Amino acid sequence: MQTAGTDDDVSPPPFVYRRLCAFASGENSEDSSNPPSTSASLDDVVLCVASNDVFVIAYASGSVKTARIAQTREIREIRRRGVRPSAAALDARGRHVLIADARGEVCVYDIEDVFDAPPGAGELEGRSEVDREVARTISDAAVTCAALARDYGTRGRGRGGFAFGDERGGVFLRVSTLLGHKTVTVSEPDGSDGVARAMAWSSRNVLAWACNSGVKLYDVGRDARVAIVERPRGSPLAGSYAPRLTWNEQSDNGKTLFIGWADCVKVVKIRSEETSSSTITRPESFVGGGATSDADTASTSEMTGTRSYVARVTSMFQTEYYVAGIQPFGDALAILAWSTQGDHKTGAAPELHVVSYDNIPLSIDVIATRDDATKLGCNAYGLACAQLMVEGGSFDRCKRVGEQRWWKPGLGPLFMVYSPLDVIVAAATGARETIDWLAAREDHVKLLDTCELASQFGHINGSLQDIGYSVIQRNFDAGEYGQAASMCSKLLRKDVSAWESWIEKFMLAHQLSELQSYIPTEEPTLSSNVYESVLNALLAEAEHHSRFLAAVKLWPARVYSSRLFIPLVQGKLAALKTTQGPVASISSVVLKEALAELYLNDGQRERALSLFLDIGRPTVLNFITRHNLLSFVDRSKLSLLAQLDTPAAMSLFVQQRESLPPKVVIAELLGQGGLSARELTYAYMTALFDEDPTCFEEHHDTLFDLHLEFDPSALMKFLKKSAGYDVSRACASLCGNDTLVFERVFLLGKLGSHEEAVRTLLVDAKDLSGAIKLAGELDNPVDLWNVIIKVSAGSVDFTAALLSHAKNLAGDPNAIAVVNAVQEGIAIAELKSRLIDLMDENTALARSLRSAHACESERARDSCQRRDRIGARALRRHQIHVSRRR
Repeated sequence: MQTAGTDDDVSPPPFVYRRLCAFASGENSEDSSNPPSTSASLDDVVLCVASNDVFVIAYASGSVKTARIAQTREIREIRRRGVRPSAAALDARGRHVLIADARGEVCVYDIEDVFDAPPGAGELEGRSEVDREVARTISDAAVTCAALARDYGTRGRGRGGFAFGDERGGVFLRVSTLLGHKTVTVSEPDGSDGVARAMAWSSRNVLAWACNSGVKLYDVGRDARVAIVERPRGSPLAGSYAPRLTWNEQSDNGKTLFIGWADCVKVVKIRSEETSSSTITRPESFVGGGATSDADTASTSEMTGTRSYVARVTSMFQTEYYVAGIQPFGDALAILAWSTQGDHKTGAAPELHVVSYDNIPLSIDVIATRDDATKLGCNAYGLACAQLMVEGGSFDRCKRVGEQRWWKPGLGPLFMVYSPLDVIVAAATGARETIDWLAAREDHVKLLDTCELASQFGHINGSLQDIGYSVIQRNFDAGEYGQAASMCSKLLRKDVSAWESWIEKFMLAHQLSELQSYIPTEEPTLSSNVYESVLNALLAEAEHHSRFLAAVKLWPARVYSSRLFIPLVQGKLAALKTTQGPVASISSVVLKEALAELYLNDGQRERALSLFLDIGRPTVLNFITRHNLLSFVDRSKLSLLAQLDTPAAMSLFVQQRESLPPKVVIAELLGQGGLSARELTYAYMTALFDEDPTCFEEHHDTLFDLHLEFDPSALMKFLKKSAGYDVSRACASLCGNDTLVFERVFLLGKLGSHEEAVRTLLVDAKDLSGAIKLAGELDNPVDLWNVIIKVSAGSVDFTAALLSHAKNLAGDPNAIAVVNAVQEGIAIAELKSRLIDLMDENTALARSLRSAHACESERARDSCQRRDRIGARALRRHQIHVSRRR
């Protein structure tokens, strides 16, 4: 069985499943991996009914077997062979069973003492089939459905009523009288309503059966019809899907009828009402027809009494699946759903849905039967419900606990999902199952709340403390020591004696390592003997040395004697020196750290620090920080500390710079020599500079060199924030370095060499915008602009950009110089618009350009005139020459 959901589900599954292998087809095989059969067999299950603590299963061979819910291995056979049963029913107590078949034979058997005889006692478990038969009748047509009165046999052997319907639509009622029995025709077998397809008898003595027109309700005691619940329009053919009828006896005393037919579910409520004398008429049954009542409105029984039943559909919804069975489940519905697969031709595995009366899904479980689901239809499956009666013939009512529905242990409903090859029991999850589920998920907060509720409602026996102990004990006995240990911290709480008792149990089981992290040190605080016993037990085993270290670090020194364990740990370390192997090596390091912690608890800080430095673990830095031991560290060990965890070490050195001056650290780190020493020094000086840029300014030249070596990208930040380095030296160091042009420009600016800085920006960095920005930051940028104009004159891009910025020049003459610097033959985009912008901003430039334009125009005009005069003289000379030749 597979529950729809994930591991993150916040509520336990509603059912616990088990398979009744002894009742399924092929009962001799327990192996569910065998391939499912696809052919019909005489051992196929055809019907299953249940009531109280008994269930009955009928097979295709005609055999009928029964067993109690609590003793499914003790099988009793009611009937061995015969015609394939077509209908079966049980009374309320599960003491009589009705079996009907297609021959028209209806028999009622007394099974009250069937469980008194041992299995295999002889003729049908002690009595013959004839001896067990208490009633028999023969119908003229094949019986298709039947129902047994819930109080059958309570007034004497064989006394009570049963009803059956046949394939011609007839419905017959056989009731007891003073002189014996009589058969009453409730509906004529004239075929007008088609086949009687399903039947159910309520403890309110109301009979319901399904036919082609819908579901009819008949008041047996008053011999009067109650209502007809019509089928919805557009429903599949009546014979395509078997109707499923169930009266809610468990939580509504038989006053609610559940109807599941094809893909529609209806909930019908009946109630008794007073009938005024003016409306009293002759009683009528369904014999002879009569008008049917509207399914969604109330209808009354027309009778001579003063009370009658009224039926009303209180809920109706359509499903996305077909209903193969329907049963009450507290204040919800349990529906066995069948649907087709993607190709709409083959069936899928059935599903057990729990939904509200408004069709709100609460849970969905896939039922994996041993059949070939692709070969079966909806009518091959069924759902029966058994629930043990309490004293007085009533049922235990469920309690709502969040989304859970709880019944008292042993009194909850059990649903039986049956198919031709399988019978599966779904037991409602109770308080104990919920507690186990929460314990497995280690959700201790909800576990405690659930235990309190379960104890309050009487679903589990004992106090909350007893319940907690039992939960821990179950996990402990099952070998789930880690889970049991985790529950101790939540369930034992402040019970000192309980803690000491469980510590002793874990110690005897050699599982103290699982419990150690949960042992409390405050509220409650146990005796020092308990803590010392735990530490001794952990120290004794090499595989538990890590837990010993965890306990020493976690537990406060006041709960045990550190001096007691110092010689013990020293002895262990001495013994490990003579042992070879990786386990001994690891234990030696762990015990050294534990011994250092013990030294510290005893006030011997120097010894503790020496051990930590000897171990060489990065955790030594946390140890030094936690206990403020940096002043005890030998200066020769600073490089070692820095190598263990560089960021943590540098942070520690910077924070403790008052007690550990930077000149000492820098000298010690650099004194080690090599690239790693310079890198560690750079890490320390960078961390110190970020914390305080004015600190150790005498070493800023060294930091400048280290920046060049390890992180040139951070050099500009250093140059801007520091005031302690030699600017000339730094600028000389960057000369010729094409990757640090802007840093060199910055240094040239600090030296006052602005023209060189501008030239460097333009030539090396190709950054005209930067050069213009630098010129704009000075008070008298004329000289810089001259450099900019001179360098930019030969570049199209620089010239275009320069013209765009020329209007911001200080003074009109500079704009004229920019324009005059434009070399002839350079193609500049949008030159005219750029010049117009310049003229708008610079009046001198406008006058100069207009004067130049006037002079150019005058020269052009003079040139044109001279060309015209020369042409005219040449023409006259030509004319004179021609005339002379003539």
